[in-house]
Amino acid sequence: MLTIASVLKSGGDYRPEHVLRLRDMVARHMPGADWRFACLTDRPAYDLPGVICWSMLHDLPGWWSKIELFGMPGSVLYFDLDTIVLDDITPLADRVRSLGIYEFMMLRRFHRGDRFASGVMGWSGSFSWLLEAFLREKRSGGFRYMPKGFYVFEARNTFYGDQSWIAQHLRDAIPPVRVCVAQDALPGIYSWKRHCQRGIPDDASIICFHGKPRPWEVFPYMDNVLPVV
Repeated sequence: MLTIASVLKSGGDYRPEHVLRLRDMVARHMPGADWRFACLTDRPAYDLPGVICWSMLHDLPGWWSKIELFGMPGSVLYFDLDTIVLDDITPLADRVRSLGIYEFMMLRRFHRGDRFASGVMGWSGSFSWLLEAFLREKRSGGFRYMPKGFYVFEARNTFYGDQSWIAQHLRDAIPPVRVCVAQDALPGIYSWKRHCQRGIPDDASIICFHGKPRPWEVFPYMDNVLPVV
């Protein structure tokens, strides 16, 4: 069964209702019973009806908590909580189910088409080796966090976030893992900042907010774009 995954860490801008909103968007735009919705969180006691809560185990800071996702087994399609789903995402789910063990899906970055972003990710099979590699490097003391942005320095490499770390470690794997592009699997994936300033495109399937503003700052109640399921 496909797992639709999200991450909620306490202490930031996101709250349990944002997990439920994402769950409702997925349910509205991917009908059927062949998937489940999960949330990786440091507060597994949250009341999240219809959501399987997975406990964070390693207390990684900020967005680095996403690395723990790779402990999830099976086929996984992940969305950041600042994702708006507006249309059928079945093709994206089908592409994840079809991924081979040496394939991994990420977003093509909206402002740097030669790089990848982790706001939407997908994989099939076990990628727990990514989590193990991160924890091993963390224990080795080969990198450190900076107060602003949690920049990571590992040997001579600088990673400005989880997405660059993930992409490089996929490339460096033996054999290397091919990164498939989410926008190729599902047309209509747009950036709010880059593509929606003059209105939401008619063919939009997903809008990624990636940073400020947050979705609820643009759509205070969000019901004007998304009816509650």
